[in-house]
Amino acid sequence: MKMNVNAWINLNKIPDHSSYDMVRILKRRFNSKMGYLGTLDPIATGVLPVGLGTATKLIYYCDNMDKSYTFTIQWGIDYDSIDRTGNIIGTCQKRFSILEIDAVIPKFIGYIEQVPPRFSAVKINGVRAYSLMRKGITDFDIKGRMVNVYDLRILSHTGEKTTFFMHCGKGVYVRSIIRDIANNLGGLAHVVELRRDHVGPFLLENAEDPNSSTRFYPLDYILDKNFQLNMSRDDALNILQGKTVNYSESLEDGKTYYAKSREFLMMMRYEQDMLIPKKNVRIEPEFIL
Repeated sequence: MKMNVNAWINLNKIPDHSSYDMVRILKRRFNSKMGYLGTLDPIATGVLPVGLGTATKLIYYCDNMDKSYTFTIQWGIDYDSIDRTGNIIGTCQKRFSILEIDAVIPKFIGYIEQVPPRFSAVKINGVRAYSLMRKGITDFDIKGRMVNVYDLRILSHTGEKTTFFMHCGKGVYVRSIIRDIANNLGGLAHVVELRRDHVGPFLLENAEDPNSSTRFYPLDYILDKNFQLNMSRDDALNILQGKTVNYSESLEDGKTYYAKSREFLMMMRYEQDMLIPKKNVRIEPEFIL
């Protein structure tokens, strides 16, 4: 009998499968609504947190979590997908020393403008960009967006291949980083291996195979404890009833905070000394037969 589960699972994604393929595997085992944090490219492995049951209601509030990646690129070959899954669209003989590559890396650290790959889930007039590309429709533009790269460095370099580590905020595409580094150097490159090492509190060393995962994490495991508030019973009741609450402590305007009771997680936005209720998530039993 399949169980209903209200919790998080930390998966180690199987290579050459989509992120949703991992959900399909879990659905053989669990009878719960599911959603995952941060789509991974088909070639990728590594951390893929999946929310089950009521955990899916918190996914919207976890969009800003930091992530880290280890990835290897091959120089001299360009693919339309910027990884080995696509079609070759260019080659060149240029190769670069570790010093040459290292010299351009600072341009890609900090707040940078990045254009997502044309093979991506970005929507163009309501249609995913990758769907257009697969249909041979290439006459479209993708707007750049500001993203934050905290750290980017070389781990190893052989001339033909280079392995990098990157720590970043939301919305960063590894393939775009590689495309832009190669363009900056006047060369070509594509991703051959990609692994996500962490998403927020979920770490690679704790990630499990979707066919046999056994560890479950509570609903609030994914929430940043720095944004947890202690509320009086009366204030909590008002929030649960959808009422705005005066809150005298100095908090950061526009940020989402949360409070926890025995039965609910209460998500709130802080604006000018007021807590504005956003969503109340009932804390259900983790396992229901």
